[in-house]
Amino acid sequence: MLLILPHKIGNFDHKRNDTTIDHLISDYKKNIGEDDMTHYDETIELHDLDRRPGVKISLVEHIKLSKNNFKNRYVHHHVFSKKLIFEVLEFCNFEIINYLEKNEDLITLCQKK
Repeated sequence: MLLILPHKIGNFDHKRNDTTIDHLISDYKKNIGEDDMTHYDETIELHDLDRRPGVKISLVEHIKLSKNNFKNRYVHHHVFSKKLIFEVLEFCNFEIINYLEKNEDLITLCQKK
């Protein structure tokens, strides 16, 4: 399996805390869907509009787009780190074949043990 996940240091999430494995497991057990708004306030407060790719937008437009995240995939629900990726893969019984960090991406090649 090839995972390419956003690296917060190179995108608009750089002010947010990394998500924990306990948080992901809790979301899974509660069957939290893509329409979840748990992180809405955090993404409004800590989203770095200057690091948005493409056309720059106002805070008002950012709030409007964030409210419709389920349809437009405008913000990230979670913030990934190397630690989190490795913990999740271990939890799911995967082994890491290769791992690479780019400014904007965390890239992991893995396979089932």
